[in-house]
Amino acid sequence: MPKTTGINHLGLTVRDLDKTTGFFVDVLGWDVTARDASYPRKTVTDGALRLTLWQVQTDAPMPFDRKTALGLHHFAL
Repeated sequence: MPKTTGINHLGLTVRDLDKTTGFFVDVLGWDVTARDASYPRKTVTDGALRLTLWQVQTDAPMPFDRKTALGLHHFAL
């Protein structure tokens, strides 16, 4: 029997925090449930799934390469 009951939240580092938040809120109808300007991050939810979005902290982020990078491969709704 598993000791977990499902995903609590997923954290994503994004290039533009405001634009990404806008996509989830304005396009998909999600709600913003938390903000932290000092971090900076925002949390959004559709009522079932919660995403924490973090602003990348560099002007030249490394692009993801599914063949050579460890970590999240993709996220599907």
